[in-house]
Amino acid sequence: AVPSTVLALLSLWVGPASAVSAQVPAPAPPAVDDSTAALYQEYQSTRQQLGQLQAQALQADASLVQHRSSIDTLLITTMAAINPETPSNIQRLDSLAAEARAAQQARNNAAVDAMMGPMLTLRAELEAAQAAALQSPEVQSAIQAFEDAMLAALVAIDPGAAALQTRLEELEAALSSVLPPRP
Repeated sequence: AVPSTVLALLSLWVGPASAVSAQVPAPAPPAVDDSTAALYQEYQSTRQQLGQLQAQALQADASLVQHRSSIDTLLITTMAAINPETPSNIQRLDSLAAEARAAQQARNNAAVDAMMGPMLTLRAELEAAQAAALQSPEVQSAIQAFEDAMLAALVAIDPGAAALQTRLEELEAALSSVLPPRP
């Protein structure tokens, strides 16, 4: 089984911000004008609405959960074919994340700070392998099939879900043109 912390990092299509993202600090957002801030706020709100619908769909349809799990497995397998260190990097990142949570609870900031560098390095290595794996036609096809099934399930729950998805894509495009790429 793939550690849930790493699956959260690698989750591409469902749910709110990943657990690992909460553990590994993101860079500070750039200063933006009011219109960009409003776009970002709408993006966050729309993403949250879709995330809630996706959670409902996953709870209602076990086949979606199985489909997503098979994609997670395919993605990890493809990543490991690209970078054989992927499995050990996943285990190490999961271990460091657990140690960082324990150190944070113990208010040991020095230990947390010491773990951030290795965690960020491992995260970067995993993200590079993930980016390469996402270019695989097999992975792309599996993700597209899942997204199609998920959208159908969302529309069954809320007929306005397709419009929400379209708006999210519009917001992503608008924001990508005004915000610098994520490191």
